[in-house]
Amino acid sequence: MEGDVVRVPIDMSGIPNLKKFGPKEPRHPTVGGLCLLCGETFRIADYTSILPLGPGSDEDAQELCRAGRPFHGIGMEVHWTCGTGRPNVDIVIAN
Repeated sequence: MEGDVVRVPIDMSGIPNLKKFGPKEPRHPTVGGLCLLCGETFRIADYTSILPLGPGSDEDAQELCRAGRPFHGIGMEVHWTCGTGRPNVDIVIAN
């Protein structure tokens, strides 16, 4: 199973809104990097987010996580749409 994509049921209702970063500028260091959720590269003008993964090996962060308290942990940059399922558009309502 190593290297395979495994799909599991996910309930997004308990996940807080992820912060939306962008649009990426030409000199941003992650332009050309890879979104691990879709396999596409980050491009100029993309919107991204940091998907939290957990506390990692830091024992203090693990303890805070178990207690349900904020902690500094590990995250990965993903496309906004890949991480949230929301369309990557800003809706403008005209009067």
